[in-house]
Amino acid sequence: MAKNSPQDIKNRLYFSARLNRLMKEQGKRQIDLHNDLGIPKSTLTGYVKGRSMPNTENLQKLADYFKVEASDIDPRYFVIEPDVILKYEQPVIDFVTMFESLSERKQKKYFKGVIKDLEHDNLPHDFLKEPSDLVTHLGSQLDEKLRVDKELKMLEKENAMLEEEIRILKISNEYALIDPKDTEAINDFRNSHSEEDIIKVEELLNKKKQP
Repeated sequence: MAKNSPQDIKNRLYFSARLNRLMKEQGKRQIDLHNDLGIPKSTLTGYVKGRSMPNTENLQKLADYFKVEASDIDPRYFVIEPDVILKYEQPVIDFVTMFESLSERKQKKYFKGVIKDLEHDNLPHDFLKEPSDLVTHLGSQLDEKLRVDKELKMLEKENAMLEEEIRILKISNEYALIDPKDTEAINDFRNSHSEEDIIKVEELLNKKKQP
């Protein structure tokens, strides 16, 4: 994978966001990681600033240090399709590609322009201390969206399961009202529902009979 490919930029952004979040949550600084793990300071800076990805050894060191799985911090594992660029990711990747192509002097000039615009619009910008913070901030925003989207999907799945349970409960209540001796009504009931629903109803009713 090329160093500045869209996939590489995407991976660096997500990894940086996860690493920075863990450091913040656990009160760790880069110097702590350097002293405790023996990873060079310049290497850690690359990770934190979203400029590089860890090798397998350093990834495992970081995962063990923060007591998480490697898949919790490395997008090559936790993103379902790491080589697919999602629609909302593309503008961020385009910006990072453009920004990293600038010289250090031009990055500083661009950064000052951003700060000036934020100040003019009375928008918060205390989290932006240096040019590279533009990249790490965008990475954090992408990671937050990924987290929220994942939670929404889980909620949607749970809601669908709940709706299905309610539907089967209604059908089972309908069945429970039928006189067991009324074979015609029972046959009508069975004919008006799918075999799958009948099985679910019977399973539900059998559970209710159990002590």
